[in-house]
Order: sequence, then C-alpha cells, then structure tokens
Amino acid sequence: MVDTQSYTPNYEDEQLYCTIFVNTQLSCDELAELLCQHLQTDYRFHMIKMSFLLMFIDKNDNIYDESDTCLYYPYRLEICPMIGISRDQYISKINELLLFLQNQNCQVASDCNFEKELLS
Repeated sequence: MVDTQSYTPNYEDEQLYCTIFVNTQLSCDELAELLCQHLQTDYRFHMIKMSFLLMFIDKNDNIYDESDTCLYYPYRLEICPMIGISRDQYISKINELLLFLQNQNCQVASDCNFEKELLS
C-alpha cells in the first residue's frame, strides 16, 4: 500500500467538493471494501485517502422517500481533491469511480458544481 500520510486535502476549493449517492444491496463495509480493492488502498474510520482525493463513506442519513430519487440511496461518498491535483485530473478520477460503481451494478447520482462534466 502507498503511504498516504503526507497527502493534504484541498478543503479550500468548495467548487470541487462532490457527493456521490450510491444505491446498492451491499453493506457500507462491503461497499468500502469494494472501493478499496478497486483503488488499491486502505479504508480507515469511514475514509479512503489517496494521492488525488479524500473520500468519506457513510450511510445516507438524509433519506426521505423514494420520490426523492438519489436522496433515497442508502450510502453517500463525500469527496474532495488533494492539494496539487488539477481540476481535470480530479474530475477524470470521479468519472472513473462512477463508471466502476455502475459496472458493479450500483446506481449512482452525483451532487456537485461540475455535474455536467460527469458521466450520467
């Protein structure tokens, strides 16, 4: 595994903050394990930390009813970029993540300022 201790999240650029809602039959831990295997990294304290992003995986506490579509999805991924990654690289990594999840039969919906640049 890669040493991720020196990576610093870029919390300052709110324009790049992204939430991905995930609908799957997997448990939260199984979803985290699936993501870790794909990203080849570790999962600690509901967090995946990589050279290009920081991701928190959690249950979606904002579930209302099925008519709210993505808000009904049981999990959410809160994602921010790391300092030093370009906007284009970061969005490319988010797209790769969305495609991976879709290929794993997960429904996904994003909530961010660059949604139009993401895969649907």
